[in-house]
Amino acid sequence: MLWTRQSLVNRGAETGATGTERGCSSLQERSYDEAERDFLHAKQLDPKLLNARLYLATAYASQYIPGAPSDENIRMGRAATEEFRGVLSLDAQNISAMDGLGSLLFQMAGSPFDADLFGGVEVLPPETHLSPAQ
Repeated sequence: MLWTRQSLVNRGAETGATGTERGCSSLQERSYDEAERDFLHAKQLDPKLLNARLYLATAYASQYIPGAPSDENIRMGRAATEEFRGVLSLDAQNISAMDGLGSLLFQMAGSPFDADLFGGVEVLPPETHLSPAQ
């Protein structure tokens, strides 16, 4: 069941899950400031709630514009990577976080390639061939 923003507020029983639902409603409405506030609150209520963290990262990443030099844009990109990494610190196999982080880092790398933007992520040399996990 998808809750409307007002029904969640009226229920009064705030949990990380209800904060996440409210944030999703805000995100769908493209109310990024409200979504950020809702997801941060949900994360505060339940720090291990992965969906709140994933949606928060998505809210930040949705506002990131590849190549735009503004401080706010750079802040959004870095905030998104931090949140995706936070999910991976709790669940190292989380495909959504890996996908989001990889996509964002690719967008942020720019041209020419700048390994410093990857901030601690091991970058393999181009000649490295990865085989599927068995």
